[in-house]
Amino acid sequence: MNKYNVVRIFLSFGLIGVVVVYTVSYDFLQEATVIAISIFFGFIINEVVYSTNKHRYEKNKEALFKLFPKTFIPKNKYIEDHKAIIKIKKYFKTVKAKEVKGKYGEALQYLRAGLETISEPVLVESLSMLLYSNGEIQKAIDNLKSMKPKTVEADKNRYNLLSVCYNKTGDYHHSLQCLTKVSELLQTDIEEKVRNLSDIAECYYNLDKKAEASPFVREAYKLARKHNYIEGKLYIHRILLNYYHVNHAITDIAKILNVTYALLKNKDISGFDNYGLVSISAIFEFERKLVVELLRNEKIRQSLLDHEFSTEVLNELKNFFTNREENSKQLQGAIISNLKSVALVNLDHLN
Repeated sequence: MNKYNVVRIFLSFGLIGVVVVYTVSYDFLQEATVIAISIFFGFIINEVVYSTNKHRYEKNKEALFKLFPKTFIPKNKYIEDHKAIIKIKKYFKTVKAKEVKGKYGEALQYLRAGLETISEPVLVESLSMLLYSNGEIQKAIDNLKSMKPKTVEADKNRYNLLSVCYNKTGDYHHSLQCLTKVSELLQTDIEEKVRNLSDIAECYYNLDKKAEASPFVREAYKLARKHNYIEGKLYIHRILLNYYHVNHAITDIAKILNVTYALLKNKDISGFDNYGLVSISAIFEFERKLVVELLRNEKIRQSLLDHEFSTEVLNELKNFFTNREENSKQLQGAIISNLKSVALVNLDHLN
């Protein structure tokens, strides 16, 4: 029970007692009056102290919320029962319980603990990954924008995830801004450098600025070749295939696919990183769409034949794509599952 309510009850009983004494006997009229006045002032003091402490608490509470991002406890089906989320919810339930009891100092302590946990980079990044994989892109963006990174690594990850989200919504200008910021935060990781250069090029391609994109593609591929980063090469191939397909550059598509086939020949992809798997999945999906066009679109078919692609080559392509669609779906499912499992593992770090 609220301690101020306890005082109210105590004073009420005291007042009732004085009234009873006053009605029973007039002998104690003077004493009863003094006690009644004392009780009345006790009521006033209790209310003033209560109002002052509550007002001070509300101001401190508001100041805390300004220091931390808006409370965000998602009801995502993948994580609603996760212990990290349960932990945060307990903090806020305790805050409410302390408020009811008038223990404002303790309530502030639990509120700060809950807000600090919500602000943990691991939690923000993981929740954003899960929201993205669940199609809640704007929520992921809002979550990341509220993040206040304490390290360069956390800041870099935040901008990377934001660029992915903006790219998904078609906001390539904001995506490019985020990627430029990432490039400023990168240190010595070659693989990250390759991906960053490739992502910047993709943004320029999406903005129909091929001249600006080309230097980034060349630099990315040069680094990937020098350090034998096969997944990086596939990452670049995915970007180029999408661009060439939009611009109906059939010969360039054929060249990129031939190089891709050579890279994957006799290759065990189980050891590839997530970026390599995502790239292969995207290329498989691209191939599936392309083969439909090859088999149905006479203009494209003739264009290939004019560039010395024989009918036998087309038949080989058809055989090559057999069952690819199902493989692509399985691979994409595996990638999404992996993304979610990584996010949940990251959440475990909070405990």
